[in-house]
Amino acid sequence: MGVLRTPLMNQYFSYSEVSNQPSFGGTYKEGEIDNTYSYFTINNVEFMVISLEESPRLEVLEWADKITVENKGNKVIVTTYEYLNFDGNLINYEIQDHLPFIGGSTNGEEMWDLYVRKYENIAVVIAGYIGFPDLVYTKKVGDNGNVVTQILCDTQFMDSDDYNNGSSQGVGMVMILSFKKNSDEIKVNWYSIIRNQFYRAKNRYIDTMELTNKNDDKVYKTKLQALYDKCLTFNEIEYTQES
Repeated sequence: MGVLRTPLMNQYFSYSEVSNQPSFGGTYKEGEIDNTYSYFTINNVEFMVISLEESPRLEVLEWADKITVENKGNKVIVTTYEYLNFDGNLINYEIQDHLPFIGGSTNGEEMWDLYVRKYENIAVVIAGYIGFPDLVYTKKVGDNGNVVTQILCDTQFMDSDDYNNGSSQGVGMVMILSFKKNSDEIKVNWYSIIRNQFYRAKNRYIDTMELTNKNDDKVYKTKLQALYDKCLTFNEIEYTQES
């Protein structure tokens, strides 16, 4: 059995420091930052990021359920660990890298079935743990017909001399997502802060994610249709020129 513990994370990224950030929303357990949520706004679209522990426990997914429902007006980005494999498939028990954690854990397939697929405001899942030199992205359709973009972003095996001419500095890779105003387009880049350059053309692309609030248009159209239908019931002879 594995042991799910993150004492160093909470030591070096203290709860007091994280909770004082203006974007801070809350945590699963006060005093620990293993499971947190935060807010930001881009192009008048309100986002919420839910950061979940590796292979989240069932009670943590239930907490994520609650937070997602309470923020149904926000587009949700979920980050977690050991969710997506380098071949684009969700992690299951056959390919999971460890035994279930003491205290419980879920794999990628279970996390999708129990949580991600249920909510139309979840737009993106970004995962790590499975080291791979390229970004891996795939899409799945949720229960409400929404498309969820899933990205594996993990460069732990790139931090070697082979990738940086023997400097022992690694490559310092970061994934950059650039949002376009009033659009579902996202520009994706894979960038090395050590080399100050982008990495491989296949990791530089334009993607679409369900980011804009299309439901607002549906609401306005529904109200307009209702008003139009009501006007059809009016009888012209019952009104004067002035009225």
